[in-house]
Amino acid sequence: MIVLPPGGGPIIIHDDPAEWMVVNGPGDGEPPVEEFNFTVQSNYNGAAIYKNNVDTGEVTPHMFTGTTDAIAGVYTLQLGNITWFPESYNYDGLTDQTVTFQGTDTPGVAINPTPADGATFEIAHDALATTYNLSWEAPAGNVTGYRLTWLDNPEVDLGDVLTWTTPEIAEGTYTWKVVPYITDPILAPAPLGRSTGGLQVELAPIKASISSSQAKGDAVGAPVWTFTITRQDAPPQEFNLTVKSNYVGSAIYKDNVDTGQVTPWTFSGFTADIAGVYKVVRAETDWAPADYTYNGLADAEVVFMGTMTPGQAWDPVPQHDTIITLASGVDPKPWTLRWQHPTTGPAHEGYRLYWCEDNTDNPTIYNLGADVTTWETPALDAGHYYWKVVAYITDPPAPAKAAKSGNVIETAVKASLIGPGIKGDAPGYTPEYWHFEVQHEAGPATYSLTVVAMTSTSQLLTAAIYKDNVDTGQTTIHTFNDITANVAGTYHVVLDGWTFDPANFVYDGTYNHTVTFIGTEDDPTLPVELSSFTATLTAQNFVKLTWVSQTETGMWGYRVYRGESPDQASALLLTPTLIPATNTSTTQVYNLEDREVEIGTTYWYWLEAVEMTGVGQFYGQPVSVTVEGELPPVIPTETIMGNAYPNPFKQTASTSIDVSIKAGENGTVTIYNILGQAVKTFRVNEGNHKLTWNGKDARGNNCGSGIYFYKLSTPSKNVTKKMVIVK
Repeated sequence: MIVLPPGGGPIIIHDDPAEWMVVNGPGDGEPPVEEFNFTVQSNYNGAAIYKNNVDTGEVTPHMFTGTTDAIAGVYTLQLGNITWFPESYNYDGLTDQTVTFQGTDTPGVAINPTPADGATFEIAHDALATTYNLSWEAPAGNVTGYRLTWLDNPEVDLGDVLTWTTPEIAEGTYTWKVVPYITDPILAPAPLGRSTGGLQVELAPIKASISSSQAKGDAVGAPVWTFTITRQDAPPQEFNLTVKSNYVGSAIYKDNVDTGQVTPWTFSGFTADIAGVYKVVRAETDWAPADYTYNGLADAEVVFMGTMTPGQAWDPVPQHDTIITLASGVDPKPWTLRWQHPTTGPAHEGYRLYWCEDNTDNPTIYNLGADVTTWETPALDAGHYYWKVVAYITDPPAPAKAAKSGNVIETAVKASLIGPGIKGDAPGYTPEYWHFEVQHEAGPATYSLTVVAMTSTSQLLTAAIYKDNVDTGQTTIHTFNDITANVAGTYHVVLDGWTFDPANFVYDGTYNHTVTFIGTEDDPTLPVELSSFTATLTAQNFVKLTWVSQTETGMWGYRVYRGESPDQASALLLTPTLIPATNTSTTQVYNLEDREVEIGTTYWYWLEAVEMTGVGQFYGQPVSVTVEGELPPVIPTETIMGNAYPNPFKQTASTSIDVSIKAGENGTVTIYNILGQAVKTFRVNEGNHKLTWNGKDARGNNCGSGIYFYKLSTPSKNVTKKMVIVK
């Protein structure tokens, strides 16, 4: 059997032409085998075309033509380090088709940065911020351009340049990064054409790699470079500190050591030599600021403002709380006030006298000379008067400031200027104001109180009159007339079967008055008969309330009310829970203890009987009781010693010192003479004490006139003060 390939021609069997036999092939008389076109193209031309991982020897763009068996297969491209999408294309060879491969080229990273990565360089101590040029070298292969990131700022597209200029910078550490990129060619070149009758298929463009009309491939793993700029230390420099004060000639101290200089003075030198804490010192002068810390890093000027505080005027006439009695009928007259000059502190410049009538809210102030020790009041009638004399000194004004310059630091002075300067006033007095009272001599006045009882329709009632819960023996209507002490009190009236409003009337006995009690007849059907309602103090200073009922029928219970005045309208319910009734015909005793009471307070109690219907009726008059007993002492929370008063004091008089010792402490108050010798010691324990010293030593001998010191010594406090004995 002879098999001919498809499309084969005739085959001659015999050598003799006469005997030739022609055998026709199977293709004879059939249509020829069909061929197809497969076009491979890419955005990067010249890429090697592989079929089934074998190099075809062709490059893009190229059209393969052939039968299905000849050209079907898996096609891929290779060109440098370009990556392709799709990675491969499986062509079935059954139709004309065009495939477009999209290539993305990835550049390498930039190299050799200037400054070098991690470089450090130094600038002069006074160098100004300036710009710097950064540069780098391109990586091998293709690069379209570079994107630069400076610190944390957004990246900048530089194009294809290899340098960039920083903003103005000085010392610090800086980071930067350069990312090379490649802009890949336009996606799909026009497909190769061939006139065929076959079907042509073209793949859609690949969207994932498109940026506008082109794709960009960035270098991978671009490094972050750093460099550091340091600044040289400044050479030593001298600076100036000028110290001034309103009191010229005050000693200047630095770090608590006398510099030997006085204000005004300018110190010059290096930082280490003149930096420190400065203050000025002058006898009997307080300074603001108390001190000034100078760092020695720039020229500076500080002004200290001194305040001199004189001592207190003393020995007022009239003495504190004096009562001046005027003969009856005497017209108002002026009085001469007197005082003594201060015996401590610097010499005063003058006095300010504060004068008040009735209270100290709005004093009238008078300026007096330094030598004045008397002042005549206006004509004074009966009343209360308050006054004090305050010595003062007007301190000099602040000295002129130096002209400002770029490196001068000014120190603010506290706002304490009054007029041309600062006024230093003598310190606070105890008491704050001296006080005296002017009275008229006269006999005691009498006042009357008329007590009336009536119904709401103005029908008069005859009721017993009680004063301070004691029966006066009088009935309404009655007028009491007497001096205040005898007529003042709390009044109420009693009439069986009646309740009165007000329940009580408090009368202070300083005016004439008529009080009317309006009576309401009690409901005779109230199903309870109460025989007593009392209030007594217990041993623990609680209030025990007791009431006794003789019979109870249809009763719900009792409520008790309490007030701190006899006015029932201000009373509060003491028993939120009703006290239940027993509803028996036998005697019942009820007790209630009020423990929420305070020593020294008077309380009034009301008893209300409540029926089953909810209707209540108050029993008789309220009962009252005063909670008596000693208040627990208040223990101070801080140990304090007050100023001696009076101070100075005469040899024949005495002075008092208030001392408070906190809980758990004991101590002593010791008086020393000018030689430091102890002359008298008082022992003190926790609590408040008023120590009185009569000017005698521990043996009872009189101490001479002069300066003495009194010192409090406790575990938490040591304080010393000065006092003066005068002849």
